[in-house]
Amino acid sequence: MSRCALLASLFLLPACRMFGFLFPAPTPMQALRYPASPAGRAPCLLIFLPGGGDDADAFAKAGFVDDLRARHIGADVEAAAATYGYYAKWTFPERFGGDIVEPAVAHGYRHLWMVGVSMGGFGAADFATHHSDLFDGIFLLAPYLGEGPVLEEIRRAGGLRAWTPGAAVGERDERALWFWLKNAAASADRPALYLGAGQADSMRDTQQLLAAALPASRLFHPPGGHDWPVWRRAWADFLDTSDLATRCASEKKE
Repeated sequence: MSRCALLASLFLLPACRMFGFLFPAPTPMQALRYPASPAGRAPCLLIFLPGGGDDADAFAKAGFVDDLRARHIGADVEAAAATYGYYAKWTFPERFGGDIVEPAVAHGYRHLWMVGVSMGGFGAADFATHHSDLFDGIFLLAPYLGEGPVLEEIRRAGGLRAWTPGAAVGERDERALWFWLKNAAASADRPALYLGAGQADSMRDTQQLLAAALPASRLFHPPGGHDWPVWRRAWADFLDTSDLATRCASEKKE
């Protein structure tokens, strides 16, 4: 992802919302599908959400699907074409939920996981804030997690574990997002929350607020910055140590 694309992904800025009409957001939202087997649906589905400036095929191009298959993990993959326009127009939750997630549930997948990169990491966390019961796990890779007063509140409180929202939490309030992250980080229940980011990621300061509240086993911090080779290294570590392989493997044996 280029620096310009990264800046474009900071879609919560008023200026970005003002020009949302310039960015396409087709209805319905499309997805690229990578089945584990041509014989039928696997019990597990991984849903990928791209970053700003990336298309749905970015994950396959970066080797994410190849890495999954090399480990013989029985999971289908859908890479959502959740491009910047959906965020700029505030239609991401509606389109992603109605066009990608709900059909997956209707098709009988027993285990759903989300993997979001950068802007897509925000999308995954934001969607999970209101629909976390649908997912077994969520992997945020170098996520954009907002900016401004809420982050300062968390820092002043001494970290995410000690912070409480205080003011009323509205649906589009970043407090709702961070309150969900706080609870998800502390919970042993589903969904399991994982975080990956390069040690020199450009948004490291914000990501550290979440990292400090997560168990070490849920963190993946390879060397490097905000780019696909770094995310692929974190992805490989995630595949080797997370609950994803265990859940999908156990389903295959039933």
